[in-house]
Amino acid sequence: MKALKIITAALVMTSLAAVPFAAQAAKGDQPAGKRPSATALVPLDDAEVATLKWMREEEKLARDMYLTLNLYHPARIFTNIAASEQKHFDALGKKLALYGIEDPAKVEIGQFTDPELQALYDELLALGMPTYIDALKVGVIIEEADLTDLENAIDGTDSVPLARTYQHLLTGSEHHLAAFTRLLAK
Repeated sequence: MKALKIITAALVMTSLAAVPFAAQAAKGDQPAGKRPSATALVPLDDAEVATLKWMREEEKLARDMYLTLNLYHPARIFTNIAASEQKHFDALGKKLALYGIEDPAKVEIGQFTDPELQALYDELLALGMPTYIDALKVGVIIEEADLTDLENAIDGTDSVPLARTYQHLLTGSEHHLAAFTRLLAK
């Protein structure tokens, strides 16, 4: 009786193990062990590397801008969103480390490696300094640009971990844009 149970269990296990292979064979797929997993680290091409570096500095731009605007127009929206942008910045820093890519971000507030981002920061700071309303409008400009860049980054990558991070940041930027828009409407 005990031997019958062991044989039955062995037959059940063997048939269960064969089911995925039979289903894949019917579809013409490779066995699961031969296909890349959804989380496999795929090397990034040059465009993906450039985009990741840009996004890292763009998140720094947002954080630095909100911290600086808060000096001119102290408001909870700037400190709260700056803290969120710090998390976005950190998440992209982890992706740079994961892929072994040199971090372009400078430590100093308002200083950028990319000359385009440096010019944008300087221009937006000048726009946002005069009034609180101007500062909120700068927040809208930054978040709208971030949304566009994140959507393009998602479309331009084959990396599942990177796309997942970009999607998370996209959701955050949508919330930031809504917050700035709500305050401007008041």
